[in-house]
Amino acid sequence: MKQILLFLFFISITNAPKVFGNGFDRPNDYIVNINPSPIRDRATVSCMYYIQKIEVFNLIGVIIGEYKGDETIDMTDQSKGYYIFKVYTPKGEFVKRVFKE
Repeated sequence: MKQILLFLFFISITNAPKVFGNGFDRPNDYIVNINPSPIRDRATVSCMYYIQKIEVFNLIGVIIGEYKGDETIDMTDQSKGYYIFKVYTPKGEFVKRVFKE
């Protein structure tokens, strides 16, 4: 009985999703960075890959802005709250949620 339980435990661990860093990070956290956090006026987006385009959405899903070839996003006119940054690269799309003060 102990062998069966150990076997099932081993299977559940090996099939568990992989975690990165402290266990709360996701792979996007290492590919795309948005600074400062929280955002005050401007956000600087950096990426391991070439940035083709950045789209910024509010939490309702309304697009706030689309930026091509620009890694600095002006958020001065936006109100306090969470925003979604969608970064397009040749390797795919990466999504980050950020807070604006």
